[in-house]
Amino acid sequence: TEESGAGAKLGFAFGRPPSAESVQAMEKLIERIVDDSSKSEEIASMAHPTFKQSPEDLAKTAIRDIHSWLEFPKRLDLRRNVLEYLTFMTDLTRTLKSTAIAGSLVVLQGKAPAGSGMDDEAKVIQSFVLTVLQNRELPGDRDMFEGFSPSTKDQDNDIEMRPYFPEEIDSSSRDGLPHFYVEYMNELFHMALQVLVQSLEVVACFRNDLTSQGWDLTEMAKHIFVTASQVGDSKDLYSVLLGCVGRAETKLANGYLACKALRLLAMASPGLKERLKLDENAKLSISNAYQVGQTCHSLLQDESYQLWETVRQ
Repeated sequence: TEESGAGAKLGFAFGRPPSAESVQAMEKLIERIVDDSSKSEEIASMAHPTFKQSPEDLAKTAIRDIHSWLEFPKRLDLRRNVLEYLTFMTDLTRTLKSTAIAGSLVVLQGKAPAGSGMDDEAKVIQSFVLTVLQNRELPGDRDMFEGFSPSTKDQDNDIEMRPYFPEEIDSSSRDGLPHFYVEYMNELFHMALQVLVQSLEVVACFRNDLTSQGWDLTEMAKHIFVTASQVGDSKDLYSVLLGCVGRAETKLANGYLACKALRLLAMASPGLKERLKLDENAKLSISNAYQVGQTCHSLLQDESYQLWETVRQ
């Protein structure tokens, strides 16, 4: 019939074998897929060894790299590299948990991951961070600038070249150092302070993990003050941090970070909390920071308030 003829024709159309052009196009597509797959495997095999490391190995590599930069004490640029790397290592929003903990223990305790055999390197890194915090200069820097003659640009007092509210610090200890060096080390001080705060945040966040590994947070807090005093020519880290709080008006960011550092340390150390509670200068500095924060820095306001609430508890 006519219907059966149409159906036969339709069936023949659907069952028609593919043309030579279709076969060739399919073969080319398959060859392309196979070729792309082999290239991907080749690229993966050529990947940097770092990408194949375990989290523990990544932490060891980071410590090794940072220590290698500190072997060039006259390279001022490498000092910034060290602090930038430590900032990344201890930032919980940008790194792995294991890396953050490893970086924090290097900064706070001078300890490398267990079994790495890199405690000596970790102590060198910790000493560098604490020396920047305590002194804002490193041993040998004055010899490096001995006989330095400041250029006209270095002596320029143009108000546009300087902050309207320069940070108020004891300048007597900076005599004989060029202005550009002093400003550079002030920037590194801020970075070192941020590394300290982030390290304390990591420890506070993973305190249960650290306690299960045998770490005592109270002893960790004591250790950081003792070590800072040793590398800072008997200077007290407590006084350095409290000084930043008291000068919060001239350096808001440092005041905020110092408040947070003192709060996190006080949470781990009952002795420090009691010291803050009995220190009238501390009360005045925290109160001043809170008032400054109310005016122009909400984070400083919140952190100074939390610091005082922590001390009062």
